[in-house]
Parts: sequence; structure tokens; C-alpha cells
Amino acid sequence: MFARCSSSILNCNDIYFARIVYQSSKAALSKKEIEREKKALGNARVSSRITGQIRKWIKFLKAENSAIQDSVIETTKRFESKCAELSLSVLNSWYEAPEGVFVEFSFRKLDSNNVHYISEFSSVFKNGSHVILKSRNAPSNEIPAIIVYFSHGKLKVILKDHQLGPNAFRVNSTWILNFAEINSFERLLEMFRGENLVEYPGYGLLLKSFKIGTVNRVLKDKTKNIKIKKEFDESQKSAIYAAINDKRKFVAIHGPPGTGKTKVIAEIVYQCLKKNERIIVCAPSNKAVDNALIACLRRGIDEKVCLRLGLTKINENISSTHFASIFRQHTFYESLQDYWNRREKFNEADSEYFQKFGDIVSRGSKLEMFINRSLIRDIEVVFCTVTNTSLHWFKEQNLFNPDLIILDEAGQVTEPISWQILLLGKRFVIVGDHHQLDSIIFSREKVFPSNFIPCSLLERLMSDFKDKKGYIFTLNVNYRSNELIQRWSNNQFYDKMLIASAKTQKIHINQITKDDSYQLIDDPLVLLDTANIEKEELLELQLKYPFMSPISFFDSKPQISSSFYNLGEAICAAHQILSLKKAGLHSSEIGCITPYALQTEKIKKLLAANSDDSLDVSSVDAFQGQQREAIVILKYSSNTSLFDKAISDLKNLSKEPNDEIKLELYGLFKQASTGDVKGEKPGMLDFVGRAKYDSWNKNKGLSMEEAKLKYIEIINKLIEQTSSVDQASNVEGKIFRIEFNRPNKYNAITWEMYEALIDAFSNSNKCNETRIGNYYCAGNDLSNFTRNVKTPNDFIKMADKGEDVLERFVRAHIEHEKPLISLVNGPAIGISVTLMALFDLVIASDKASFHSPFSSLGQSPEGCSSYTFPMLMGATKACEMLLFDKKLTAAEAYERNLVTRIIPHNSFYEETERLVSRLSELPPESLKVNKQLLRNVHKDALLSVCKHECAVLKQRWLSVECQQALQKFASRKT
Repeated sequence: MFARCSSSILNCNDIYFARIVYQSSKAALSKKEIEREKKALGNARVSSRITGQIRKWIKFLKAENSAIQDSVIETTKRFESKCAELSLSVLNSWYEAPEGVFVEFSFRKLDSNNVHYISEFSSVFKNGSHVILKSRNAPSNEIPAIIVYFSHGKLKVILKDHQLGPNAFRVNSTWILNFAEINSFERLLEMFRGENLVEYPGYGLLLKSFKIGTVNRVLKDKTKNIKIKKEFDESQKSAIYAAINDKRKFVAIHGPPGTGKTKVIAEIVYQCLKKNERIIVCAPSNKAVDNALIACLRRGIDEKVCLRLGLTKINENISSTHFASIFRQHTFYESLQDYWNRREKFNEADSEYFQKFGDIVSRGSKLEMFINRSLIRDIEVVFCTVTNTSLHWFKEQNLFNPDLIILDEAGQVTEPISWQILLLGKRFVIVGDHHQLDSIIFSREKVFPSNFIPCSLLERLMSDFKDKKGYIFTLNVNYRSNELIQRWSNNQFYDKMLIASAKTQKIHINQITKDDSYQLIDDPLVLLDTANIEKEELLELQLKYPFMSPISFFDSKPQISSSFYNLGEAICAAHQILSLKKAGLHSSEIGCITPYALQTEKIKKLLAANSDDSLDVSSVDAFQGQQREAIVILKYSSNTSLFDKAISDLKNLSKEPNDEIKLELYGLFKQASTGDVKGEKPGMLDFVGRAKYDSWNKNKGLSMEEAKLKYIEIINKLIEQTSSVDQASNVEGKIFRIEFNRPNKYNAITWEMYEALIDAFSNSNKCNETRIGNYYCAGNDLSNFTRNVKTPNDFIKMADKGEDVLERFVRAHIEHEKPLISLVNGPAIGISVTLMALFDLVIASDKASFHSPFSSLGQSPEGCSSYTFPMLMGATKACEMLLFDKKLTAAEAYERNLVTRIIPHNSFYEETERLVSRLSELPPESLKVNKQLLRNVHKDALLSVCKHECAVLKQRWLSVECQQALQKFASRKT
């Protein structure tokens, strides 16, 4: 429960991104290849520098459409396998211009479990789903339709075939409903393939966004003499002035949560209308579009110049702007209805009236076209979703040619889909935050390689133009949340850039509630852990909600649905909401966010039982861009998210589990994700297949949730067993020993191990019993550069973290007070070599080798080696190692003063143990003082070199050359 909390939930666990790069034609393609690409694209006039990019987008859209269809087919099969064939009975049918024919159905009585069946139906068939209707009497005739709404057992659809009339659906007639297979990106694919791509007004913008051709940069806005409201802060004013400057062809406004993005959009629209510009305001979701429209009306924009397109549930606050509402107020609307009524009568008449029927249809169509034209002629701002195709019809009919297109929530839509609407405008402004909700990509896991998946246009522009002034504008004042609520996201995503508004910085819930006698927990952030609820509390809930039996805090999932619910958490959420209402908050001031549709239904049912069905309970995207005084978030699924984490943890174990455990995990994974074993048992000779089948079949009857918990338990035990294996520190007599044991990773060091090593060095200094540090490692784990790095911003964060960790790690060596001994018993690579000059004694096996391949990996020296190596071995010898990647044998390292002593490999352990034990008997204070005398001469220089080397290395990591070198190395290893 939050006070004035942000409903813009940040998606930090599953950020997917792959940079799309293009090459110039000279570098990448011959002339013949360019012409071949253009021919395949179907457009010889498209710039050769963009054709490769468009081909990638076409490939992505095809894969995405295929994945969507696969999902539909899978859902349909699952639904049909578990449920009886769905029968609908017609309640009513009617024609309503301009939409067309609506039909309302009810479910025919199935059985005693009808209520449960309807509930499962609603989790599969959503508003906006494309479906096929078949009559029981004529099942071969398929009628395409779209679900408009489904509520209380009633289903309303609109027909896509405008030739059919309401009489085709007689009252009480029976119909069958199925999913329809559609091409979701048909219009967009036509645009990218078509010969007219270059004729779209926004084609030049497409090129400029990729820095193709002349990109005029505007550093100052002459629009600053235009007066805007004083309530806007400086960051908002800069963004508004830039957006209304028609010299700027495109502007990106980055708006973190609560920074007033929608308010800024309304001001941009208001100011552009004063300049007589025509504008399109669009967004990925209907909710975001409605929010922008409401904000524009509040700003004082006349509703008569606004048009809302789309088959959405009409918001009462904007109903007067909806296209259908405006259409029905037209002078000739009744005449059109008269034409339709006459047409319906002729449908029932004899064929001799066919000529008159055709004449009526023709006149009705012309009248409808006239009404459309006359309405759109006076419109100045159109509001719609980014995929609305009506705008293309407007363009083809020359009815509405926008001067400016504003795309809100631009971080939620992939770039190629953004261009479906941006290509219609002469310039564009995109607004959003790519750190919040990502776009849903169906083909991510199944059929499409991740490096081809496009990010949002907002994310690409922020990456490509981050060093160029005049394109990216960031809003930096949060007006929505208490400082505590925004602190984590500010640190994690926004580099501590966000400033909390003075009005909300310290606000608490009891300052907002109206009933002082009913006090809530007065913290801005309250976390309720439901994992360890007591049996007595559970029994109390069971008695309070007998109709919700049995209550469980485990996640549940019906077999025919992809959705989850957690009944116990739903009850806790309902209790919290009712407490907020008792304290004086209105339903409109409270929101409840839950990840799953079934959980939404459960909470709504609980609230309705307490006489409150008006409160908004929905998913994250439905709340995007809105705010409430208090938000209740159900952040689960508890065992589902832990299960996903366990799957990830299995891949990162340093020691691979044995075959027996692998088989057990396989069986539990299949049971947890699919349920009871399916298919025939593999043949006798398929030993592996039979073993897997038996392991899965062993869990038959186990619920999916129980299987998840067992899987998680095994993984946690494996982690406990291996967590101390990678690197360990212990005290042996007077020796503080740090050892590495990652043979499967060649003792490579991860960022986490760096942190542990820094702590170990600190503990070594503090430990009074130890006199000598015995240390050895081999190399840097290159997964540091790829693990959890999916966006350019992730890579920057990785580089920042690497710079900080590496500098502290090397400083720990420089500032270590006690003698350090390195025992090198095999190949040493990278930082394990460069650090050797900071050790007081380096003993190597005769089989040891020393390699610092910085140049081949596109990196630069670290560990102060740029300072110490020339001092030890001379400048030319140091260059041979650090510049030209020369690999040294133990003898060569000894010759260059890098190694103190060489010991035969077969007696290395015994001799080094004796040597280190003997040295540990020396007086400890004398060792510390003598080391300081030797090292302090160079200490300041070493610290300065360390800082400089880490800063340079960070720049190398961020360079294209280094990233390409690392990719090449990784691909060679795989």
C-alpha cells in the first residue's frame, strides 16, 4: 500500500534488447547485392542504406505473426481438449452506424459447473479478440467478428463483414465460437514491402532517425517567446519548447514515473493547435490514449476539434469525442438509419426487388461516406492506438494529413510497429520511458534469434543520439511519490537524476485519509509477506470467506488457462483495500495491480461481496501513466517466480549436478510446466528417452505447484553445496589463504567473486593471527560482460560497476599491509598476471604460463601493469607483453623479474607449503614495517595509475571494437 505511489511499474527482471545495426552500402554490399535486396523488398527507390534494416523488420514481423498464431492455436487446443464445445444463443442483433452490426449472445446452459466454465472462457477470450462465428444450422459458413466485451455471462461482438445484416442472427439461434487466424501486421508489411514507402510523409524521418542524409540539429528554440503556464518546471519547459518547434523534425522526451509526461503532451497539443497544426496523438494501449485525451480536454482544448478512434469501452469523460458519438449526432444520421432499415426489409423480399435493393445499398454507402468526410474535415486532433488502420484510410482519401504525430508510452512498442503511424506525419514527438513496461514479443523464445529483436524507437534514439544535443529531453522532477517509493528506481534506472517534488517528498497515507479515527500504518511503503501465515490466521480467513473455500497461498492455474491466481493473496489485497476505504479514501483514489487476469477476477469478486465493484483492479499496463493516492500491488507469483529463478540458478552453478539429479530435475520441470506425462513411452532402444519419460512419469498426480516447490528445494540444496566452492578464504596457523576452485571455468573471476576477494583482503588485514597472505587466481570471467546485459544502458551499468569493483580490488592489493604471496601452479591470464608486480613474492610451477591478451580482446592493461611492468622488465619487454600479447613461460617470466622462484610441478604443493610456513614464522610487525618502507615510495603513484587505468578500461569496454572482440572470442569458444 503506497501513499501517492507510482503506478508505472519498472520491469527490471526481463528487459530484452538487441541493438540493430546497419552498414553503409560501400562497406557491406556490392551494387548487385543492393539491387537484389531492393528487388526482393519490392521498392527500387528505397535508400540502399535502409533496405537491410527494413528486411530485418519484415523478418521479425513475420516471425512475430507466426508466434502469435501458434499461441492462438495452442490456446484453442487446450481449451477444446478440456471443455465442451462452446454454444452461444443470440439475445439480440442490431445495426449501429458507423460501426456496423452488433450481436449479443448468452451462454447456453452447459452443466452445474457453468459458472466456472464461463470464468475460464473469460481468461482465454479477451476484449478485442478476433473470432469466427459458425451457425449450428450451417457450420460451413464462417463469419469473422471481434469481441467487444464479455461480462456477466453475456458476450457482445461486432461483425467484420459489413455486407451482413442483423437478420442473419435470429433470436435464440445457436452459434459456435472459435478463434480466428489473422495477420496482425498485414498493413505494416504492405508498407515496408510496397513501392510507395518513399511517398509516405515520414519516409525522410525514417532516414534521419538512422542518421542517413542531412540531419539538421537545432540547439536553440525560438519558440521560447511563447508563453506557457508557470506550473511547468524547467525540464518540462525545455521539452515543450522543443516539441512545438517545427524546425525540429523529431524529438524524444524521456519521462520517468510521475514526471508529468501526459501533462506535457497536453501542453504540446494546445500550443500546436494555436499554430493551426493538425495532430495525431497515439499510444500502444487504449487506456494511455484516453489518459492523453482527458489531459488535453482539461487543458482547455475544445472537444469539438478532437476525435477518438477505436472500438473501446467508452469513457464517460470523453464520450462526446468518440467517432461513433459524433457520427450519430450528424444531421443525416437518421436518413442513413432509414436506408439501413429499408435494406433489411428488402433482404426478406423477393428477388424481383433486387434492383431496388442494390440502389438502396449504393445510396446508403454514399451517404455514409459523405458523413465521414464532413466530420473529419473539422477535426484537428485525432486520438487512437498506434495500430489503428483508419488513419491510413484518412490519408488515402486525403481527409487528414497530420503536421505532427505524438507517440505516448513509446517504450512499450517495438520500433517497426511505431513506424506504422509515424510514417504518416511530417515530424514526430515520442514520449515515454524505456525502463518501464517493455513491449510483449511472442517470438522472443520460440522462433526468432534474440539479436534480431528490435527495441523501441525511444530506446534506440536515446542510445544513438545520447551524445548529440537537441534530440533527447529528460523530465527530472517526480510529482507523484513519496521519496522512499521512488528511491530504488531512481538509483537503479535513472542514475539518481530524479528530484522529489517538495509537495510529495514526505507525504504519508494518514495525511491523505479523511477519517482521523481510523489510523493506518503510516509508512509510504508497506510489504506484507504471505509466505509464513499461521494456521490460526488461515482458519479465521476461511470462516470469514466460506464461499472462497479452500483458501491457499499457493499459486493456482486452471489447465485450460495460461493465467494464475493466488486466493490467499487476493483476500489480503481485498482486506487492505477495504481498510483504505474505511480510512476515508474513495474508490477512485485506490488502485490494485495484479499480474494475472484470474487474480483480477478473484479480487473483484471479493470486493463485490463487500458492496464495492467500482474500484479499478487490473494489470500493470492498464494503470500505466495514471496515479492514485494508494496502490495495492500483488507482486507474485511467489512459487512461480522462485521457480523461474531456480531454472536460472541451475545454469549458473559452478559444478554440474550428476546424472541422477539431472533426471530428477527434468521430471519435476516437465510436471511443473506441463502436468502429467503425455505421449507414448519411447522404445526399448531409446535409453535416454525412456529414462526421461520414467523420471517425468514418477511425478504423475503431483500438482504443478507442488512440482515447482520440489524443484526449487533441490536447486537450493545444490546452491548451498557449491556456494563455497568457487573461492574460499581460511586461516591456517599464521597464514591467511585465499584459494580458487572453478576448474570448469578455469578459475575465472566474476564480479561477485571480486567483491568477496575485497572482503577477504580486508579480513586478512584485520586478523591479528595471520602474518602472510597466500593467494592465487587465473583470469577474468568474460561472462561479466554479457551476463544480464540486454540493453545499451545495461552495458553502461556493467562498465560502471566493473570500473568501481576493479579499482577497489586493485587498491586492496596496493594498500594491503601484510606480505602477499602468489602461488602460480598453471596458466595465468589477464589480471592474475598484471597484479603479480604488487605481490611481495611470486612462486611459479615450471608448467605455469603468463598471458595478458589485452589487445586481442580490445581492452587495456590493468592492475597497475602499465607502471610496474616497464620498471620490472624494461619498456620494450613490457610492450611485448602488454601491447603484442606475448605469452611467457615460467622461465621467461623469471628472466623478466615477474616471478621470484620456479619450483618443479610434481613437488610444487609440498615445497610451497614448507616455504610459506617458514616465512610465516618471521616477526609480523617487522614484516609490515619493512613492506611499508619498500612500497610507500610508489604508493601514491600506484593509486593514481590504478584510477587512470580503470577509467581507460571502462571506455574500452564501451567501445565497439572491444564488444566485437569479446563477441568474436565468445563465438570461438562456443
